[in-house]
Order: sequence, then structure tokens, then C-alpha cells
Amino acid sequence: ESQFIKSNHSDQLKIKYAISNDCDTNSKTKNGDRVRIHYHGFLLNASNKEFDHSHMRNTPMNFILGKEQYVKGWDLGLLDMCPGDRRILQIGPELAFGEKGSNSGKVPPNTWVKYEVDLISFERDGENFFNDRFLDEYHEKYLHHDGYGLVHDEL
Repeated sequence: ESQFIKSNHSDQLKIKYAISNDCDTNSKTKNGDRVRIHYHGFLLNASNKEFDHSHMRNTPMNFILGKEQYVKGWDLGLLDMCPGDRRILQIGPELAFGEKGSNSGKVPPNTWVKYEVDLISFERDGENFFNDRFLDEYHEKYLHHDGYGLVHDEL
């Protein structure tokens, strides 16, 4: 099993490469890409409680890398990913929710968090990047038919 490594960007970010796929350098995420991810977020404190996940909204999270649209730790920790990769990010308060905690109150002030993140796909300059094998496995795992020929997303 791979270990967490400290990010070159900050001591407030540790990255574990849980699933890494081979892809060429041009097919890896960079700042400015619109990424589609599914994630689970956990508190890294005594409770280890899950505080958020994209599956409960039945839709992947979409955002642009490098724009600090969610937490800065994602902007740094999701760089150079291939579609289908999974990373586990441990993010300190300076790159997560800071001294105030989250707006929802689910993440207390000055708390480290852990995210398990699957990169589904990303878009750059109108071109979509995805991993066919990963999407096939993903759909088989999370989609089902209702008997009437309709497909429902169980995420």
C-alpha cells in the first residue's frame, strides 16, 4: 500500500496515490482544467466523521482547478492526475477551511480534513479527457436498471 507523501507545494498537504493510471503528460490535469470528481470528505480528528460526499447529491462535483472555487488543497492535490486516478488528500486548515471552519459548521475551525477523490474526467479547451475502462467500471458499479429500461444513478 502506498504511503502519504508531503506535497512540494505546502506542509499543509499530504497526498496518497491510491490508484494511478498511465497517461501522457498532455492528458494530466493542470490549472485551468474543468474537472469532474466524486469525493468523500472526513474530519481528521478524534471523530474521523464523514462530513460531506458528492454521492449524496447524485452528481459529480465540477470546478476549475487553480481558481480556489472550493478548497485550495484540491487545487494543489489534484494536479497531474489522469482520468480514473484516485487520490487521498490530507489537507491542513490553511488549505481547507481555516480558522473559521466550514460555512455549514460541519468542519470545526483549524481542522485537518481527508478527501478520497476519484477523477472521472476533465475538460480543456473544449476537449474531454476520460478513461474508458474506468468509466465502464464506474457505471457498472454505480448504475442500475429499474426493469423498465431506465438507468438510475445511485450515487
